[in-house]
Amino acid sequence: MTDLAPKGSAFTLTDSNICKGIAVLMMMFHHLFNDYEEYAGYAIDYFPLTGDQVTLIALLCKLCVAVFVFITGYGLAASFDREFSGRAPSRGELASFSLVRWWKLSTKFWPIYLLAFLCGPFGRSPVEVYGPGMRAITSNAVIDFLGLSKAFGTPTLNPTWWYLSLAILLIIATPFVMSAVRKYGSLPVLVAGILGIALFAVGTDAVFMYAASYLMGIFCHENGILDSWENWLSGRKGGRALKALLSLGLFLVLLSYRNSFDHYGVIDALLATLLCMLVMACLRRIPLISPALSLLGRHSSNIFFTHTLLYSYYFLGFYYSLRFPFAVLAALTITTLALSIVIEWAKRTSGYNTMMSKVGKRLVGRVGN
Repeated sequence: MTDLAPKGSAFTLTDSNICKGIAVLMMMFHHLFNDYEEYAGYAIDYFPLTGDQVTLIALLCKLCVAVFVFITGYGLAASFDREFSGRAPSRGELASFSLVRWWKLSTKFWPIYLLAFLCGPFGRSPVEVYGPGMRAITSNAVIDFLGLSKAFGTPTLNPTWWYLSLAILLIIATPFVMSAVRKYGSLPVLVAGILGIALFAVGTDAVFMYAASYLMGIFCHENGILDSWENWLSGRKGGRALKALLSLGLFLVLLSYRNSFDHYGVIDALLATLLCMLVMACLRRIPLISPALSLLGRHSSNIFFTHTLLYSYYFLGFYYSLRFPFAVLAALTITTLALSIVIEWAKRTSGYNTMMSKVGKRLVGRVGN
């Protein structure tokens, strides 16, 4: 959940946050109800749906990952073009580009990792997770602290943190991908990426299956797809309503095929694009709901980092005792948002943000030189 919102685009920072707010709700619902085993022993009232229908919706909500990846790809492309407009960057500048974004992501994660480490006695002990043996505990903890447990296949305090390895990979890959885009064009790079995944049979891997969403985000930025969408039918009576119905209709049609036919992540990439279009067409204008979603989007990183720890390890009984899926989701949303607000307040008042910013500038300065 990297904060890489585009600037100078019809797809605004607010739009990006609304999309992330929707995605973070989908993420939590997916984790809460995608498997009966997750809440075995707790009586859940699914009315007016059935348990299988709730599970199906939860499985469809895994689309959240593609939404985050699409926005990351779009934002990284926007940042790259803004920083290196009309010129070829040096190797040092390319390294600095990735380092700045890795540092920003990591400094968001590290306080929460330390908090999770210290809260181990509440239900996720580092010794039990990383051990046995001090050497294993130390090495696995360092890898997890760096967000690379998925990449190295090592134990983690929170399995949901697998996404960090993907986010770091995307940050590192972007200078190379954008260099290829400038040389060959965004469409050939998009097609080559999807074909490469298909040919090398890695499309089912949790990391590689989202390459299409990342490349689609870059493609949409480079070709002004969302800008064209904003301008299409602009000023015409009923234009926004038509765009809302069109994007919603296509979204629902593709969503009905997602669980069975999402070959190499292509459908997820299209769904993520359509969700952004739907937000631009109508969701950004809904009073109360759009500001609430934008608020969730601004705190999406912290919610992602903490929600599994709260509902699955520390307070499992509390959340599922609420019985109704909506109530469970609402409780997890409110508590993780409140925790995120407290964490951000603590980081500001303690001087953590200022200190990390200074260290980051020095680090980037050395690499850039």
